[in-house]
Amino acid sequence: AVLAVMTTEHPLQPFSPRYFAHASHAGGGRSADGLYTYAQEWHEVHGSAQHVAAAAEAEAAPAAPLAAPVLDAPIGLRQLQDFMVQPVAAFFRQRLKVFFDKEELTSQDDELFAPNGLQAWQMQNQLLASLQPWVREQGGAAPADELATRVQAVSAQLRREGKLPLRDFADVALQPLEQAAERALTVYAQALQHWPHAQAEPLELRSTDAATGIQVVDWLRERRTTHLIAEDAYGAGASASIYLSNGRLHSGSQLRYDRLIRHWVEHLAWHMAGQPLATVVCSESGIAVFAPLGAHTAAAHWHKLLALWQQGMCGPLPLPSKTALAWLDEQVPRYLLPAIYDDSRTGMGEVQRVAELARTYPDYTEFDGNPEFERLARALYQPMMAALSLVNGEYTQGLRKFSHGDDAAGGAA
Repeated sequence: AVLAVMTTEHPLQPFSPRYFAHASHAGGGRSADGLYTYAQEWHEVHGSAQHVAAAAEAEAAPAAPLAAPVLDAPIGLRQLQDFMVQPVAAFFRQRLKVFFDKEELTSQDDELFAPNGLQAWQMQNQLLASLQPWVREQGGAAPADELATRVQAVSAQLRREGKLPLRDFADVALQPLEQAAERALTVYAQALQHWPHAQAEPLELRSTDAATGIQVVDWLRERRTTHLIAEDAYGAGASASIYLSNGRLHSGSQLRYDRLIRHWVEHLAWHMAGQPLATVVCSESGIAVFAPLGAHTAAAHWHKLLALWQQGMCGPLPLPSKTALAWLDEQVPRYLLPAIYDDSRTGMGEVQRVAELARTYPDYTEFDGNPEFERLARALYQPMMAALSLVNGEYTQGLRKFSHGDDAAGGAA
C-alpha cells in the first residue's frame, strides 16, 4: 500500500487523456491523479474537461475480455504446453503476437572464469544431448566405465569449442556438470530397461473437442514397450514414453512441478490419440512418473485444458504458474508465496522473470485471497500434481509396477 502511494505511473503516450483530466487549460495544471503536462497544444484536441475526464476514466478502466479466437487451422501441442507453462505470456504471444523478451547483448571479449547458471545448464544439456542417443541404442545396458569415457570425450569437445574457462578453471567448472550428467544418464539407462523396445512409427494425434470446437493435430514420438509387439493383452503399462530431463526435478526438498508441465500435456495427448501409456521423466535427482489414465479421466482433463486455453486467449488470466503450483503444494509454507512471486531483492521472483506478468499483475496482492486465482490453479494444475508418482533414482525397481501395468490410474474406463 505504501509503495502504491509513493509511485506515479505515467502513461506512455504524451497525448494520453489522463494528463488532461481536470487540468487547467492555462498549461502546467495537474490532473485529478497528479499527472501534469506543459504540452498545451493537446488541450484543444481533448476538448472540454468533462470529455477529458470521461476519456481518462475509460483508459484507466480494465479492458473487456476479447472474443474467443476464431481458429482457421488446428493448434499443436506446443501451444497448449506454452499456455500451461505460463498462461499470461501465452496470451500475449499467441493471441496478441506481442513479445516482451529483450535480446541481451553479451561481449565476446570478456574472459570466462566460471559459467553462470544459464551457461552451466547449456553445457550440461550438450552433454546429455550428445550421449542420449548412444544410451538409447544400448537399450539401457550402458556400462558405467564406458559412459564415463564418453562423458569425458564430450567434455573435451566443449574445451575445443572454447565454451569453458582456461586451464584449471575448466576442470573446476566441468566436474559438477560431468557428475550430474553421469547420474542422469545412468537413471535414464535403467528406466529404458523396463521398456526395452523402441517403436519407430510415430502416432498422429487428431482431436476435436466437442464443447469448444478446438482441433489439436500433432505427432507423438518416442514410445517404448515392454514387448517387441505392443498388444492390449500386455496391459496398460506395456507402453511408456521416457524422457531425459536436464537439471534436477527437486530444488532442495521441494519438487519442481513446473519442469513436468510439458510432459503432462503430452501424456494427455497420448491418451487422446488412443494410446494410454506411462510417462517417465528421468533426472539426476530422481524419476517422475505419470501412470496410464482411464479413458474418461484423460478426456476430462483434456477438455478442461482446452477450455482454459480458450479462456486464456481472451485475456490475461490471474494465474502465474510457479506461484500457483507453490500455492497448491502443501509442503510450501504460505508465508513464502509473496517472495516466490515478487522477489525484487534477488531478481528471481516469477514477476521479475516473466515480463508479461510484470505488465499485467505487478504485485502479489492481485492473487492473495483471489477466488479466481484459486479456482484456475486447481483446475489447471491440480490434476497433474495428483497424477504424479516419484521413484528413487537409485532404486529404479520401483518402475516395475508401472511397466507391468499395476498402477494404471482409473483403469481402462
